[in-house]
Amino acid sequence: VFTMNLSAPFIIDFFNEPLKAALQYVDILFGNETEAQSLADKEGWATKDVKEIAVKAQAMEKKGKARMVVFTQGSTCTVVATADGATTYDVEKVENIVDTN
Repeated sequence: VFTMNLSAPFIIDFFNEPLKAALQYVDILFGNETEAQSLADKEGWATKDVKEIAVKAQAMEKKGKARMVVFTQGSTCTVVATADGATTYDVEKVENIVDTN
């Protein structure tokens, strides 16, 4: 299983060709809503809907079995897209978060 995180919008903007070359082998793609929007903009997808972007990212060229896409949105729902469609998952509110970064 080959997983990848989009990591940051600048990766999509400045390293798009190597990213696209790698994406065809990615089984599970992770990202957040900002990275999803950057991917949509770079691909020319005229949408800001994260669920729709996840479906389009899932359908991008892929070698082997179908890809899964997981886009987080902070305190908003997480979107998971598979070959069977996209599902949203509510995020439970967490109190007293300690950022150790």
